[in-house]
Amino acid sequence: DQLGANVTPEVFYFNEKNVLMYHGAIDNDRSGKNVTENYLTVAFDSALNGKTIAKTGANAFGCTIKRKE
Repeated sequence: DQLGANVTPEVFYFNEKNVLMYHGAIDNDRSGKNVTENYLTVAFDSALNGKTIAKTGANAFGCTIKRKE
């Protein structure tokens, strides 16, 4: 609730200083069978190698998170 996720899976990657580095989809394929871009892996690899994360977000897709009002 605090981060405002709307679908599952929807990822939030924070660095050691609690700065949001990436938010969105894990990869570019809803089914997982035809992945051509691993957004989260690329973000992790870039950060761990001291590089700028080129893509800091991507539209997440999945099942809607239902919340009680």
